[in-house]
Amino acid sequence: TSAAGDETWAKVSKLISAGLEQRHIPSVSIAVARKGQVIWERSFGWADREKHVKASPDTVYSLASTTKPMIATGLLVLVRAGKVDLDAPAERYIGQGQLTVYEGSAKDVTVRRLLHHTAGLPQHFNYFYADEPDRPRPLEETIRRFAIIVRPPGKEFVYANLGYAILGHVIARVSERPLGE
Repeated sequence: TSAAGDETWAKVSKLISAGLEQRHIPSVSIAVARKGQVIWERSFGWADREKHVKASPDTVYSLASTTKPMIATGLLVLVRAGKVDLDAPAERYIGQGQLTVYEGSAKDVTVRRLLHHTAGLPQHFNYFYADEPDRPRPLEETIRRFAIIVRPPGKEFVYANLGYAILGHVIARVSERPLGE
């Protein structure tokens, strides 16, 4: 990097540090890439405040809902390519009979309603951590066991993590590639 580039990164670092302090955020790790190559990375704050362990580029953070914009973007790429219809029933892409429907009809559980959290799914949390011996069950099993439509689709907003897991499954099936690719 040039001297001007170093000065820019110093300004960015100062803004980030000030933001962490003002908002009482423990840490953040940032990487900037250009043309597929990381050109700057830095960590700020504490990975563990109590033990005074500084954050590093190797600090593991919980992704939580930050994956939802990635899922939505990947899905819309398939929509733009004409491979997914937002107003089609989700079962067109995940297979018939995968959803358990107590309210409304499976045909009303559309891709768009999954995106908007209005498909009628209940809240569902299923967290796994790297240091736990249990591993996540296959998504197909999770869908069969927990994708239960308990509200009429399209009627009510209920934040549903499982809806986005189903959308990830749609992406994988339509693209015929694992979601991680």
